[in-house]
Amino acid sequence: MAIALSNFLPNTSQGSLASVPPWQRILMQAGANSTWIDKLNQSLISDLSPGLRVGAFICPTRGDMFTQWINHVPCMIKANLPVYIYWPTYSDDYAVVWDKIVAEFPCLLKALEKKETTDARKRCLARQAEAAKYKRPMRSSHTPVFLWVTVGDIDPTVHYTLFSRPYRLLVGHSCTAELWEQYPDEAKYYDPWRNEWDIHGEQNDNPLDAIDEDKYADLPHIPPHVPLPPVAPHSDSFTYDLSHELRAFYPQVSDAVSFSPSFDSNIDIFRYRYGLLLGEVPVAELSPNSIWLEFQPELIWKHFSFGSNRPIVDYPQYMVSAFLTVMLENAPAPNSFQQLRDLDAMSPAYLGVALNMSPTLKITEWEINDLLCYAIHYKDESLCWFNLLIGATTALELCRCLALRAQGDVIDHLASRGIAF
Repeated sequence: MAIALSNFLPNTSQGSLASVPPWQRILMQAGANSTWIDKLNQSLISDLSPGLRVGAFICPTRGDMFTQWINHVPCMIKANLPVYIYWPTYSDDYAVVWDKIVAEFPCLLKALEKKETTDARKRCLARQAEAAKYKRPMRSSHTPVFLWVTVGDIDPTVHYTLFSRPYRLLVGHSCTAELWEQYPDEAKYYDPWRNEWDIHGEQNDNPLDAIDEDKYADLPHIPPHVPLPPVAPHSDSFTYDLSHELRAFYPQVSDAVSFSPSFDSNIDIFRYRYGLLLGEVPVAELSPNSIWLEFQPELIWKHFSFGSNRPIVDYPQYMVSAFLTVMLENAPAPNSFQQLRDLDAMSPAYLGVALNMSPTLKITEWEINDLLCYAIHYKDESLCWFNLLIGATTALELCRCLALRAQGDVIDHLASRGIAF
């Protein structure tokens, strides 16, 4: 590595020494034996030709596996050293993701219980008591049913690394009856706050015929984004084979970097992702034809894949209705709405004011293949050898996340939420 690093030094020598490699000049000036320098020059140690080095496995995220000497990567590339970057991914086993949800659920329930009203609590308990009978939800109940499958079940043509990734499939009411009989009660989980059923587990001993996937078109579903697998940085056969060997070995390491999904509250999602603030909606404007009531819960659910009977305290229903109305240009934005969105100049949290956005975040506009994206870095850290490229919505989200102050933290934040970068 020292030999490769010496290639970055300026050549200030003159005469016969000008053609001598930098690392040899350094050893000569230090008084090293000339015979030893010649032997080193004839060995593989000083040979930086492609294909002679195994390569380096780089982890750019924070934690125990973080590569401390990550700034040496440009030197490795210049020295023809293969570099493999381990970008974070979700856990391959969808059962692990389900266990994570079950573990997080009690904390989420406590947060919801603190916010709900007495009437909302009564309705929740009533739904929970009815669900304890494990009766099949009817269309009139507006209760969505989700079946936990894998990405490979939905699309067998995806990359092999994505086959076992979790996929929460929305089941249309037209085939709920058939599905309900295929799974035992212990595989059915009800969320009384969201009024949703999740089916996860093994089927009965005598399952019915496979369900026609075309029947799932009853209601739209926005699948979670799954990051694409990393691409080998070199195309020669030696490096390609080595890449596959390392990729097969790395998941077997017990402390390998793997990210389980993070669960933000709906209020946080709309605040940081869409810039909607919590605030009082003018009562005088809550008429049936106002933007605050233009989109009822059922329609909001179709746009964001939320449950249709969720209490208003769990997410800003009025604000989301107004947001959809304005974004779809169904109506102009009144002053009351502009004050509750940080992209409007009338808002006290307007992002156009420096005090309202991250003080250390720097954003640079990029254009790649006619696609506009943004590179980010933070003032408190040195420039990295790679650029983290994101979309416009994600760039705005990072402007609002004042706690993020390093690229490694941003990678963790985006990867754990399934946000593309």
